[in-house]
Amino acid sequence: MRKDQIFSKAGVLLSETIVEFTADEIRAERNKLLADTDYLALSDNTMTSDMQSYRQALRDVTGQAGFPYSITW
Repeated sequence: MRKDQIFSKAGVLLSETIVEFTADEIRAERNKLLADTDYLALSDNTMTSDMQSYRQALRDVTGQAGFPYSITW
C-alpha cells in the first residue's frame, strides 16, 4: 500500500488516500531490487547463499498467494 497525498500551495495536507499497489508497480519494484544486486551475479563473483536466496525470493514475489495485494518482501 501507498499513501497518495494532496497538499495545498502552503503545504497543508488536504487529503490522503491509501492505495493498493498494482501488479505492475510490484513488478517494477522487484525489477529495481534485482537490478541493484545484478553486479553480484556476474561470472567473476561468487554469490553467498543468502544473496542467492534473496534474489530467488524477489523472482518469486509474483507467485505469492496474496500477489499483488499482500506480499512479503
